[in-house]
Amino acid sequence: MTPMSSSSLRMTPLSRVPYTIPKRVRSITASGPHTAHKNMPFSYSNRTAFRSKYIAFVSTGFLLPFIAGYWQLWKSSRAT
Repeated sequence: MTPMSSSSLRMTPLSRVPYTIPKRVRSITASGPHTAHKNMPFSYSNRTAFRSKYIAFVSTGFLLPFIAGYWQLWKSSRAT
């Protein structure tokens, strides 16, 4: 194994330059004023409607395996 020289351990002049984002790129990513809580793909301003849709969505995902199992048992009992 070769020993490392002290010149390879020094920082290069380019690594001392702070990283800055060009102004052109900054203007593309920051296209408008910050709007808090507007990043959801749905609206939950009407709490009753949101609650009912959420419960329907979650219960469908929870009950689907039980419904499929019941259907499979029903099919197998009907076939004999």
